Amino acid sequence: MIYGSVDRDGREFVSRVVEGAGYVMEGWGWRVSTRTLANYILALALLYDHTGDRVYLDRAVEAAQNLLKAQVRDPSDPRNGGFLEAVIPFGTATYLDANAEAAHALLALWERTGDDAYREAVDYWLQNWFHREPGTGRWYHYTRLASGEEGWSLERVYLDEEQPYSLGYLLQALSRHYWSDGRLLASANRIWSLLSSEYWVPTREGAGEANVETQSSVAAGLREYLLAQARSAGAALEYVRGGIVHTIAFQTLGASPHSSAGLRLVEVRSLIGVSKTVDSPSVTLAVYIPSGLVTEVRAGGAPATRVYSLQELSATPESYYVDGGIVYVNLANAQEAAITYQLVRLETPPIERYKTIMAAGALAAASYIAAEASAPLLLLAAAAVGLSLSSEGLLQLHLIILIMAVSTGLGAIASRRKGWRRPPAEKRSHATLHL
Repeated sequence: MIYGSVDRDGREFVSRVVEGAGYVMEGWGWRVSTRTLANYILALALLYDHTGDRVYLDRAVEAAQNLLKAQVRDPSDPRNGGFLEAVIPFGTATYLDANAEAAHALLALWERTGDDAYREAVDYWLQNWFHREPGTGRWYHYTRLASGEEGWSLERVYLDEEQPYSLGYLLQALSRHYWSDGRLLASANRIWSLLSSEYWVPTREGAGEANVETQSSVAAGLREYLLAQARSAGAALEYVRGGIVHTIAFQTLGASPHSSAGLRLVEVRSLIGVSKTVDSPSVTLAVYIPSGLVTEVRAGGAPATRVYSLQELSATPESYYVDGGIVYVNLANAQEAAITYQLVRLETPPIERYKTIMAAGALAAASYIAAEASAPLLLLAAAAVGLSLSSEGLLQLHLIILIMAVSTGLGAIASRRKGWRRPPAEKRSHATLHL
């Protein structure tokens, strides 16, 4: 969203457009398409991010209550879990693009409000609307369509046959929180199969159409999918050519100890299972490794041959080529590539996590001991330590004062109690003489 890069007049224009759309939809009783409502919610969520104005978030929450009404919640209905293209009774069909954008909007609200009702609606959709065909493992859903004189009929739609722009919306919606879900891999496979020429133009199969919506949706969807994999696993499959990817798995092999800077090297193996298309002599994979620390590449269990150009790669079966952070793998006969790499994790060492607590405990103990022993110099030393902790940013000044005051008070009380329990020296000596 370019909202943050425009001037004040531009931001006011954007706000007026979004607010005007909201007033119109509210005036219509929210009887609008699901996609329109979802995009309105997403726009409000982004405006809230940029402005911090709670009004935008409140309006998004209000609109979401109407979006939730478009979801089918009837286990006897094959469309169960899906979002109709418009709220009941105006909607009858559950299309993938409308469903993906509805999920995107609800997840955006869940991230900003913490209200689990939005996440639950998305989970219910995923668990009930999508089905997996026994035997083939293909994902599909049901969509109700008009069918002439026969009225409304039910149609099964396979995910690997969907239009790429709808799949792009699905990747945008789910990648952040469901990046390892098989439905996203199926969507990416479908998009990769439609990429043509070196310019990677996604087309509508059969029509050769490459419109703006298709281009932008697919590009944004693949980007989100790649970034989600890279953030979570330290590697991401960018594309596959000449085949289909069946599985992607990541195995953590080990990790180095914490360094003083809190950095750890984690060794991970990415396993990618593929199969060639009928007319392809080999499968080419491109895997993005942000760290660039590749330690081994295997093809079908055996070490792959390293080459040093894309031309060599295409001519050498079971080979790989490393270009910066991208690993290209050519599989002519093997059906699995295993790439072992190291990723860098920034983690706080255990001692760093408890440094503040330890500092507070040490200060409290020093203050307590100084007061109990009636040692002013020791108390001054504890105060100096407290000022040092404040200058290091470990403890705020008001917390230091509070810790010292409480600890000193407890120490003084303990000191007085010892004094009350100890009889005077003269009384002790008289008691001894009397005996």
